Amino acid sequence: MRKICLICLFSCISFMFLCGQNKKLAISGLRVSNENRNLNYKRARNVMAVISQLLLYYHYRGNKIDDEVSEKAFNKFIKILDFNKNIFLKEDIEKLSKFEQEIDTEFKNGFSRLSKVSLNIKQTRNLEVQAIYKKLLSVPLDLKKEITLISDFDLLEFPVDNLERVKRWQNLLHQFFISTYVGMLVEKENKLIKKESTDKDQKKATEKKINYLALKIKPLDKELEKKAREKILKGLNMRFKRIADGGELDHFNLYINAVCSIFGPHTAYHMPTEKEDIDIDLTGQLEGIGAQLQEDGDTLKVVKIIPGSASSRQKELKEDDLIIKVAQGNGEPVDLTGMGIREAVRLIRGKKGTEVRLTVKKPSGLIKVIPIIRDVVILENSYARSMVVEDKQSGKKIGYLLLPGFYWKKENSDLGRSSSEDIKRELLALKKQNVDGIVFDLRNNGGGSLSDVVNMVGHFIPKGPVVQVRSPSNRKKPRNILSDLVGGVIYAGPLVVMINKVSASASEIFAAAIQDYGRGVILGSGRSSFGKGTVQTFFGLQRGTNEKDVNIGALRITIQKFYRINGQTTQFNGVVPDVVMPTQYMELETGEKYKDNALKSDIYLPTSYEKYAPSGSFEVVIKSSQARVDKSEYFSNVLGYAKFLKQRRGMKKTKVSYNQQLEDLDLLQKKAEELKKISKEKRTLIVTPIVSQKGNEAVKESLKETFKKMEIGLKEDLYFHEAINLIDEISNKLLKK
Repeated sequence: MRKICLICLFSCISFMFLCGQNKKLAISGLRVSNENRNLNYKRARNVMAVISQLLLYYHYRGNKIDDEVSEKAFNKFIKILDFNKNIFLKEDIEKLSKFEQEIDTEFKNGFSRLSKVSLNIKQTRNLEVQAIYKKLLSVPLDLKKEITLISDFDLLEFPVDNLERVKRWQNLLHQFFISTYVGMLVEKENKLIKKESTDKDQKKATEKKINYLALKIKPLDKELEKKAREKILKGLNMRFKRIADGGELDHFNLYINAVCSIFGPHTAYHMPTEKEDIDIDLTGQLEGIGAQLQEDGDTLKVVKIIPGSASSRQKELKEDDLIIKVAQGNGEPVDLTGMGIREAVRLIRGKKGTEVRLTVKKPSGLIKVIPIIRDVVILENSYARSMVVEDKQSGKKIGYLLLPGFYWKKENSDLGRSSSEDIKRELLALKKQNVDGIVFDLRNNGGGSLSDVVNMVGHFIPKGPVVQVRSPSNRKKPRNILSDLVGGVIYAGPLVVMINKVSASASEIFAAAIQDYGRGVILGSGRSSFGKGTVQTFFGLQRGTNEKDVNIGALRITIQKFYRINGQTTQFNGVVPDVVMPTQYMELETGEKYKDNALKSDIYLPTSYEKYAPSGSFEVVIKSSQARVDKSEYFSNVLGYAKFLKQRRGMKKTKVSYNQQLEDLDLLQKKAEELKKISKEKRTLIVTPIVSQKGNEAVKESLKETFKKMEIGLKEDLYFHEAINLIDEISNKLLKK
């Protein structure tokens, strides 16, 4: 069985939206899909058979699907179907529980009765629930009503009957209503503040804040009340329509992934279109028209035209256009009204050189058909960027290097670029500017290509091991040491690597190697990085079936763990930075250790390697930096705010009322203002972008905008300012000895 792509590392962080307007963004590109939402049983049988074999023989754990896995998968599947426990009744769960230990048998036989029976129940209950919320939202809701909701759904049982389910929906809709109504009221108040301002006092008006507590005595705005109910109704209708449109196929995929998730948070089945989306993330390129889209009610709005793309060159599609229909060349147009953004984007995406015809509604009301020939779309913001930052305070010239992800160039394809090659180019450009040190920003970098991170570490060390990769003990070669064998340092000066709680996988390999070699200082926003120390690969499922010519999706599977060269693992624990800087969200449960079924942390054999600098070389500057952070009034307040958020998040029950919502907003505003007052002072920095990559004029103009935003951000970024302080101390205290 052959793998369909290179080994890759990345972090998967999932977000759940219960209701309301979820503004999703998507880039139109790649393959058109006319996927039928009905389940092909023969194909489903093949998928189940191949997945069970792959999990047994290739997954790091090497477990088979047995009764224990069945029980866990059943509970996970029910949680996926009805997380809030407000759709199914207790009798439904009792009916389904007979399948609790039969999932292993179902995979063996290649047919899931659990998936089929649960779908029938879900479809019936969804129709009942739609009738419930539509009736409840058809009459005015009580703004002054106070309720207490259980925040931890694990403490709830499923409703015993419809009467109890109706009560749950009454409470849930009240929560939605309070949140939506207050949001609309705040928006209205903000517009009034803006309207009342004159040109003279515009600045004063901008700084004016809403008095949330004063809104308590404001009488009910009947028009807003009605609009709030309509908005909630629209959101719920769209949600349930998409569930219905997903049909048997989507339901089956949920079932399969419930089973896969028991093997770990990064093992999952991906339909063909989902796999394409992952490829886009890893390469930073796609094939399509180059328009960024956003849901706007029942239609899709163009929010950005990607510079240099097919849409940009064609010049007719503009921001704020609404896309109504899509046709493939001279084919029949497909109406997009009410279609989800993912389904719509599948129609708009397509291979380079093919034509798509978009029927759009202009802001003026004009309806127009726009033909566009698809082409390669380059997402410049996915790629490495660098700037020279002159700091007036220290007199130092700093090279700032930003890497959003460890992207890669696909084999035998025009798509993609190598992140290690791009970083090499940026380093050479910064060296020409005679910078005193480099700050390498890996904050929010979720990982990517394993080979690229190994090569990238090689730019900073003479040569040597970078990371250990461990396979299950039954493999011929369970231990593999990946090294930089090229030799030669691209950049040898002072180095600070910035990470945060979302820096994961390949980012952690890089930071850990730099730390273990003593090559630089790791500056962390938070106590540790994400903690993902596993390796995944993709297997094309059709290769294990008799459907060789049909793309039936791929299995992303955890095949290895990686270890630092000192034998420690980043799995669970992440990389603990040399200097810890508090963040507002550092106390919240984010990271691998909080994910279900994640592999545990352990210790492996250390490798032989020569330190770049003697142990303890950075001890003086690290202590000095940490002392500055600990004494900072701003970071003390940030830590206090983080504890405040943790306390709020940890509450098992939530009080929901109009007054409580306003009091919460008032408290959050005051806390934010306290932080803002302390952090108001900007550092005097002169920032010069480095444009080392060639591109057309449209791309260059877009990059100017990007660099301008980066410049503004760096001037206000107190975490980056501490990185400058570190570079200053390293060059003054260490290099001049």
